[in-house]
Amino acid sequence: MPVYLKRALTIDEIFERVRLYDLVLTVDAPLADALNARIESPLLGVFATTPRRLAYRILDEAEDASGDQRELFLDIITKTGTGWKSAIYFLENTISCWQETGDRQNILKYPAFDRGEVQDIVSILGRGINPFNSVEKYNIDSGLKVAVVALHQFTGLDRRILPPKYDEIPVFHNEDTELENMCLFSSATAIIQTVMDNLSHLNPLDVAVVVKPEGNYQHLLKSSLKSARIPYMVSPDIMEDEDVRTFFLCIRTALSRANLRLRDVWPIMAHLGIDDIEKNGNQLLDTADNGQVDHIRRLLDRIPGSDFRKVLKEYESFTGNRMSELEKILGELEILDTPVDIGSVNAVEYYLGSFNITTGSSGSGVLIASPDTTTYIDRPVIFYIGMDAAWTHVIPDRPWISRHTFNDVKLNNFQLLLQNGQKRYYLVQDRIMGRNVTPCYYFNELADQPVESFTDLEYEMYTGIHEHSIKNPFSCSRSECMTEHEDMISQSELNLLAYCPKDLFFSRLLDDEDNRYFLRGRLLHEFAEFYVDHADFIRSRDLQELIDLMTERMHFYLDEKDMEIERTRFLIGISNIREFLDPLLEHLRSFEIHGYEKRYSPNLFVSHYNRPLRSSVTEMYFSNPDSGTKGKIDLILDKETLLDYKTGKKRSITELIRKSDTVDIAPRPDFQAKMYLSHHRRIYPDIDLKFRYFHILDNLEDVISSGNTSSRPNIKDLFQEIIYHSCSFDDLVVTREMYDDLTDGVADSNPVVKVLKKIGYENYRNFFALNPVPFVDEQDPDYTEEFISYVKGIIGDYKYVTRGCERILGKMANLRRSSYFPEDLDEFDAFLHDQIRKLNQYKEGRFPSGDAEMDNIRYRDLVILW
Repeated sequence: MPVYLKRALTIDEIFERVRLYDLVLTVDAPLADALNARIESPLLGVFATTPRRLAYRILDEAEDASGDQRELFLDIITKTGTGWKSAIYFLENTISCWQETGDRQNILKYPAFDRGEVQDIVSILGRGINPFNSVEKYNIDSGLKVAVVALHQFTGLDRRILPPKYDEIPVFHNEDTELENMCLFSSATAIIQTVMDNLSHLNPLDVAVVVKPEGNYQHLLKSSLKSARIPYMVSPDIMEDEDVRTFFLCIRTALSRANLRLRDVWPIMAHLGIDDIEKNGNQLLDTADNGQVDHIRRLLDRIPGSDFRKVLKEYESFTGNRMSELEKILGELEILDTPVDIGSVNAVEYYLGSFNITTGSSGSGVLIASPDTTTYIDRPVIFYIGMDAAWTHVIPDRPWISRHTFNDVKLNNFQLLLQNGQKRYYLVQDRIMGRNVTPCYYFNELADQPVESFTDLEYEMYTGIHEHSIKNPFSCSRSECMTEHEDMISQSELNLLAYCPKDLFFSRLLDDEDNRYFLRGRLLHEFAEFYVDHADFIRSRDLQELIDLMTERMHFYLDEKDMEIERTRFLIGISNIREFLDPLLEHLRSFEIHGYEKRYSPNLFVSHYNRPLRSSVTEMYFSNPDSGTKGKIDLILDKETLLDYKTGKKRSITELIRKSDTVDIAPRPDFQAKMYLSHHRRIYPDIDLKFRYFHILDNLEDVISSGNTSSRPNIKDLFQEIIYHSCSFDDLVVTREMYDDLTDGVADSNPVVKVLKKIGYENYRNFFALNPVPFVDEQDPDYTEEFISYVKGIIGDYKYVTRGCERILGKMANLRRSSYFPEDLDEFDAFLHDQIRKLNQYKEGRFPSGDAEMDNIRYRDLVILW
């Protein structure tokens, strides 16, 4: 649908209407600067200015406002002794009420603020000279011809400066104009790439980008501009300064020094340019043997017990970067000699965050402007990025602010903002993480119908890499590149690909973080593999020797307390593995299997004891381009049974089956059992198969609680099994075996037994042969009623019939939900080939995010950002 805006006057049109006035007032400082820039002949005095500039500059020649809110805050805490947070809260509300109503005393009319602290603040604000009472007291020379531009933007306090006579200059024509089309993109990077492509043919001084400062777009934009060495100007908040953030991060990290791991100091190292470090983030900082890490340790060790002044000097000495702006602020707060602790750091960060302290515009070039504070932009080419719900101004919950007036002002400002420049481009994302992006609320006010998505507006969709031409900035061209075609994928990669393809992309770019949990599991896997070949040798070794070997491999991650816990885990894990494997060793050593191969993979015990591995049933690899499968199975027990060692959380079989659904993809799906059984049935197509999970550490708490080995829990409780039936579910249901299984171990008085015994196998088979069970998550009530009627027609209407029939169908549904059948693996094979096709397609274009929940994505931050 089209969106119509009230047609705004351009800055040039406004200038033509005000150029003959003596004084032009606007509350929009960039508009005042733009009007002044258009004066061609020398002019005495002030032409275009803001009320604050006019009043405060004349009364105090320091235009950089030595009496701003921070100065007032410092005055308040010095004179009243009010706590920092209370002083900031009451000051913000007092000034807000003053600006809105034009009278600072009005704040005391509200019961929540009629209190001593606020009365003191009101009194302090009235004394001396500050930007607010300067506006209130200033009188404009009655002989001046005054023009007021955009009067709707003037607050109650701003209007106090207006003379009795002035001319209001409208900023809108008496007609509407249609908003140009939205340009829809699939990702933030595509938007930023478009801007960058076009900037290569533009003068940076001619371009502005309107973007929310706290969103991903601005971070991407600034990084891209820096990389391309394109100058830009922005007024950054001091808390956006990397040195300031790293400074406080160093303090917080140092104050929690015990048991720090490398990952805890990576952000510090990254900012300081230290990249020659161990990649293992879970390694204890104190165990890392690296000169660069030593520097970080020394810095952190010097912080506890120091004051802010000493920590600043240490940081400056370490980095070579001056922290003069932060030092000045800490000096104003009179806390340079205050010891650093969590309380003082929290207070300083709260102060810095509350006052939005900027460090001044950086450089010149592309102007990066915020939609929160900008209305007029004096640049010919403007890119508007995002324009989502974050652009909507939240109405402050303050009783003196009219919701209606607030919305009207912001809606008018929004219309003015969107009409700056000679060329305008509105770059937005259609979807993020599989969900529609909600446009800014003001589009609803300007359109005839509700706007829930950017596709509700007039738009053009763009994809790919964009040509370097502002004349046609969004036409698409592709760079030709060769990508390697893939015909197989592992189950772990399939899990990522099916749920969030972009997560797979980043998993291939980045090394998985090696941590204690993965390493513990790998060591137990390696022990199990080694034990099959060398059980006698292992039995001859002292058990503590094996545990020492394994914990030594993990010492980088473990402090003294964790070391004892880990030793217990290894002791119980080794014991469980040996108890499981000992009765099977002779069979495993003589068993041969086809369709798999033995490949070299690192093994701690092989390298330490220098003994080879020869078993053809442990850690066996498979790869089949025809089926698209590849992987490694931990143990092949026999031709019917595959086994996988697990050291993580134990899940129910029903949950595991659900996580392998190829239609309704679950968060963190698990296709391991399906893929491995799919491969194995190609080797043994006509037999039932089993995929067994051995949860090596699942009895950890029970063993510890038992206190001795004689009462160890039953190892059988550590196993779970998914069965693959070689016949279809419908065929299985009508077999005699199924009929017998339904009554196996069930008392004769059970309704299930009564029903089945009385109707007999032939009647049972006839019904289900003609009426296949409709498998759904819940029993189909119509089908259930049909079965009940059939049974009653044979044996009569008895109370137990209904209950017995429902239980029979319930057992069938449970079987269907907890087993695989040929139709499941056939569906999986088709799904797998489709996913591989998509993978190769994504490699030619870009990987989408999919319809995924952020909390279930491994590389969540990267997926969201890119």
